[in-house]
Amino acid sequence: MNLIRNLMKESLEQLFPDVIYRSNSMYFRVETVPKFIDWCDESNIMIVGIEGFEFEDNVIKPRLDLIADFSSATENIEHWDLSRKLLNQAARNFFETNHVKDLVFNFVLKEVGI
Repeated sequence: MNLIRNLMKESLEQLFPDVIYRSNSMYFRVETVPKFIDWCDESNIMIVGIEGFEFEDNVIKPRLDLIADFSSATENIEHWDLSRKLLNQAARNFFETNHVKDLVFNFVLKEVGI
């Protein structure tokens, strides 16, 4: 599992060179988010949660008004592809109203079969 995680991290670093790493978390700048959601679609990954943060002077501060939890929609997944598309579209919709500069986002992801 760690090998897969390390390979994914290397791949993401190449695709998203401005990603911010803190501990075991990755934070994507708001400008990068649409490309990241596209990458999730292409990689068969479902977005089940989003957390927003302010990023200023190299400090990350949580924004409780920028949290989306889609996990309840994943309890009885019968059709993975359809569910992934719907939830990833819900993530896109979430960002249509959150275009504030200096925001970064962390995602909770689900892979098929996990």
